Amino acid sequence: MSVLKKIVKSNELVRMPHFSDCLEQKLFARMVVEVRDRPGQEEYQIPVLSLVKDLDMTVNNREYVEEAVRRMFYPLTVRDDVWIKYLPVFKDGKLNIETGMVHFSPAEELLPHILNLAGSFTAYNLSTILGLKSGYSIKLYELFLSDSYKDQPVIYKVDDLREMIGLGKRKYVDYYTFKIKVIDTAKVALSDTDINFDYAELKTGKKISALAVTIKKIKEVEKAEELRENAPKVDELIPNRGAVEAMERVLGIGVKQALRNWEYAISLEDGNEDEASKRIFRNLKHTEDRDVAGEIKTARPNFFYTSL
Repeated sequence: MSVLKKIVKSNELVRMPHFSDCLEQKLFARMVVEVRDRPGQEEYQIPVLSLVKDLDMTVNNREYVEEAVRRMFYPLTVRDDVWIKYLPVFKDGKLNIETGMVHFSPAEELLPHILNLAGSFTAYNLSTILGLKSGYSIKLYELFLSDSYKDQPVIYKVDDLREMIGLGKRKYVDYYTFKIKVIDTAKVALSDTDINFDYAELKTGKKISALAVTIKKIKEVEKAEELRENAPKVDELIPNRGAVEAMERVLGIGVKQALRNWEYAISLEDGNEDEASKRIFRNLKHTEDRDVAGEIKTARPNFFYTSL
């Protein structure tokens, strides 16, 4: 299994409370990769028992693995002031206890959240979460990554945060246990990823009711500084500098994101830089036209990336 595979989820899915267990989170991530790699299949399969080792897990209890797989097929629960909504993730699933293969069929309701995304979404490499040992840390990584574009601290109500990471109402009930076991644990764990965060506690009366979280994409900041210090190297890395500059100008993005788009376009054209450049300019024009027509409901860079 390639750890460089991309996990892509809609931000709505990122905020849904699901799979709080670490093994479940990593299995679901692998399932997303499988569906995105081969969209349209009726059934998929992954070797779950060997995958435990592949995913850098130390779980040896077979019953625990089987229970984790079983929970994967529960529907996601989304609450608002009026409704409790249930989103099915898989319409069918089974575990072969002899081969250790999990067979699954994604539900139609799940596909818009991982394929052909039209709205805002979050993407990261599978390798990023493999070293994380807590399911809550993985959930917070996804959540904070989805909000990392914001320049100001992001305010999360404590109750909402607990709900989004799937903590429920019975675990780590008092705030200080929640802070130590979840927030501070994640703060240390995420320092080894491409983001880190700091937070300030906000009170309503004497009760801590919200967190103001400052999120930084550390590696992007370091890379941007490196590129500024070694500007000529950018042209060496990018033979078709015009396409990169066009993305910076039209989409209002930085060099880092433009480089990522360029590399993605090259991969889509099997390494052909001329065709990659044509693809970029064609989709920049498409993005501008749709924006003028008022048809873009998300950020321009997201729409452009999806249209590539």
